[in-house]
Amino acid sequence: TQGAYAVGRTLAELDLAALGAAVSRVRRRGIRVGEPAPETRFEAGDVVVVLGEPDSLAAAEILLLQGTK
Repeated sequence: TQGAYAVGRTLAELDLAALGAAVSRVRRRGIRVGEPAPETRFEAGDVVVVLGEPDSLAAAEILLLQGTK
C-alpha cells in the first residue's frame, strides 16, 4: 500500500520477530523473493507473506500499515 508505514523501511528496522511474526516471502512486480534478507527494503506494491500466530499476525499487520507496535 502506497502510504504504508513499512514502505522505505527494511525488515531489520521493522523487527517483526519481536512481535512473534516472520516474513517468509515478498513478491515484487510479480517476482517472488524467498527468505528475504534483513536488508530487504519494502516498496509500495510489495506483497508480503507473514507467518505467525493470529495475535502476532494482527500486530504485524498494524506495524506494517500504521507503524504502531
